[in-house]
Amino acid sequence: MSLSDIEKAVEQKVQSAREHAIACAKLINDGNLAGALEYCRSLGIDPPQCSLTAQSRNADNLRAKAKRMLGEVDWWVKRLKSQALMEYEHSLRVKGQLPNHISDEGLEYDKKYSRRR
Repeated sequence: MSLSDIEKAVEQKVQSAREHAIACAKLINDGNLAGALEYCRSLGIDPPQCSLTAQSRNADNLRAKAKRMLGEVDWWVKRLKSQALMEYEHSLRVKGQLPNHISDEGLEYDKKYSRRR
């Protein structure tokens, strides 16, 4: 495995971000926030936290924030990238090729693309 393998895995996953954002935006525009949250869960992505039934100003703000986030391509890119990296590392663990907590490729990818410098 190499850095290019992990980059390819991330790129493949991230390519669908726009599609997911559009699907969620359609559900939300149809008044189906619960459906959009479930759509996220069905893809293995933790949706934004909000209550669908609570009646308060804070609950309204959290629902509005969740609606906004689910329709943003950047929100999906971040989560799909993270998911791809975790799946890549998991596949190495299953194959017995990951002696540490993170692969050399994962560490190299993190150093190359991390904003923390």
